[in-house]
Amino acid sequence: MNITQLIRSSLSYHWRMNVAVALGVLAGTAVLTGALLVGDSVRGSLKHLALDGLGTIEQTLVVDKFFRVELAKNVEPAVPAILLQSTLTQPDAKRRADRVTILGCDQFKTLGGTADLAATITKGEIILNEPLARGLNATAGQDVIVRLPVPSDVPRDSPLGRKTETTSSVRLKVKAVIPAEGLGRFSLHPNQVAPLNAFVGLEELQNALQQEGKANAIFATGSNDDSAVSVAQRLTDALKPSLADLGLFVQPVKRTSDQGEYLLIGSKHMLLDAPANQSADKLVKEQQLTAQPILTYLANYVKAGPSDRGKVAYSTITALDPLAAAPLGPFVGLDGKPLATLPDDTIVITRWLYDDLAKQGVTLQPGDPIKLEFFEPESTHGKVLERTVSLRLHAVVDLTGAVADRDFTPELKGVTDEDSIADWNPPFPYDPKRVRTTKPNDIDEQYWDTHRATPKAFVSLATGRKLWESRFGRTTAIRVAPPSGVNAESLADQW
Repeated sequence: MNITQLIRSSLSYHWRMNVAVALGVLAGTAVLTGALLVGDSVRGSLKHLALDGLGTIEQTLVVDKFFRVELAKNVEPAVPAILLQSTLTQPDAKRRADRVTILGCDQFKTLGGTADLAATITKGEIILNEPLARGLNATAGQDVIVRLPVPSDVPRDSPLGRKTETTSSVRLKVKAVIPAEGLGRFSLHPNQVAPLNAFVGLEELQNALQQEGKANAIFATGSNDDSAVSVAQRLTDALKPSLADLGLFVQPVKRTSDQGEYLLIGSKHMLLDAPANQSADKLVKEQQLTAQPILTYLANYVKAGPSDRGKVAYSTITALDPLAAAPLGPFVGLDGKPLATLPDDTIVITRWLYDDLAKQGVTLQPGDPIKLEFFEPESTHGKVLERTVSLRLHAVVDLTGAVADRDFTPELKGVTDEDSIADWNPPFPYDPKRVRTTKPNDIDEQYWDTHRATPKAFVSLATGRKLWESRFGRTTAIRVAPPSGVNAESLADQW
């Protein structure tokens, strides 16, 4: 028997088994082919839904801060907008919709909007998509209440970030209800479930958020001939934000006539974030500038003496290198000599704080412990925690010259903008009973009237960063002694 005969005999003898195997292979092939076809169909459907909801939008820029709408004019064609997550309710609060995407824009037609969106949305009007209108049981002509998150310059998870009064409400009339298709199902996140969308005029949101002339998003559109890469490159090349758009500034600070002037590099967000800090450090290094990074923080209490007999509430403490020359220094001790050192884990206090503690029966000597009680630099879910550290007194300095500088402390709305401590409305947990504002013992109010938020104590930069550095930043400002020919404008241009 040759090989051919052997194969034929084998197939003939095992034909039942061979047929079963063949049928199994056919069934498996059919299942796999069907799965691939269904998967391809689902992928295609998801792609269609995602692209359909974007209209003519090719690229988006969405940030958590607000910038000038003029920034979008550098990108052609592009549309400035405000994009937020909000909550909508009926006026009687019987129906409520959370996680609503609200889009404020004046050029919905450019974004590929339908006739209702393309028409002008006048002041006091809002357009809802069908899923949102159905959830609220709202129809055209009815009113809805829109609750918007109020932007905060200081991060809310910072202990100095405001955790109350964080929403703003506005009552608007429903102009129309549009289908959840096209721009009516706008979403930057692919999803088979129709999103809840609301559309208003850009100025409506600007006024409600007190962000007149500003936006937090730019939508770059393109034609059929444009690739996503070309639109992205055009957007990248055209965007040239100013320092103000980034919340940064360079400003001159005039000292007394014998101390001259320095330049302050800072942020309206209180802390320079990591990219801003790195770029500022790079600028200082490239320009070979004399610079002094600082980190200012709030101590809820400064305590000293047996059983914490002496204590002063709500004092700012600045971390820095105090050994610089004018106009950044020097710090002069009670002996009339500039400080020669500031070791880590020690503290320098002002003569005012020294005298105040002495009046409370605590006379300090170098090496004596001083306790600082403060909030941890990061909070979790709005809850702030206090911490206490003990530092050794290194020296006492006069509250004059370079020490008496209010610009050590960044601006904090509700605190530094108030004329009296009695008017404080701070974002952090605050006990007004700790502050001495009533005559004749109105010592804290007198200090505020004369020195405002000028620090009452100083630590080394390394110590300050060990205690108060956070993911939000490690520097509140950088003070620069400008060389001849360098001013705030020229330094800002170079930055």
